[in-house]
Amino acid sequence: MTTSGDTQRYAPNPRHGIIPYIVLLLAFGAAFSWTSWQTERTRELKSLSAFAELGEKSIDTYFRQIESALYVLSADIRDREGAVDLKRASMALQRFKQAYPDLQIVIVLRIDGQIIASSEAVRANALPSLAGEPSFILGRDELTRGATLSVGRPFFGPISKQWIIPLRYGARDSKGNLLFMVGAG
Repeated sequence: MTTSGDTQRYAPNPRHGIIPYIVLLLAFGAAFSWTSWQTERTRELKSLSAFAELGEKSIDTYFRQIESALYVLSADIRDREGAVDLKRASMALQRFKQAYPDLQIVIVLRIDGQIIASSEAVRANALPSLAGEPSFILGRDELTRGATLSVGRPFFGPISKQWIIPLRYGARDSKGNLLFMVGAG
């Protein structure tokens, strides 16, 4: 026989039975959230990787196109002996700049740094020299060592009066010696 006092002592507390379910529900929620977060993170990393790869290919294509265009330009401005024809160069540089409106300026430089032609309207005797510009020196050295295209450090252009990132193409003779450079910024 049980008395009413005994029944209360052995009766299950409804709060004790629900606690394991709440703990189980919280654990399931935490595991589901963590798994969802990991899945979303992986998907985002894949998307970012795809965007980076696309950007890399676009930049590489752009520089290859500019290099090819500067090669053609350097051939167009030469005379029969391989030297720069200044009259032809002036017109060709202006056309080149029109064809590539993202460029601020296009110039032709001797290997000593003297600018000999520009896409900008500047008197030939007023063209500055880049001989002391560290960006020019590094680019010329890179081209002298055999590179065909050099992307230089930004500098303030003395003709354009703007900060530019120079792209320099090295025009060479038949033996591979650097003759002059065509630069675009």
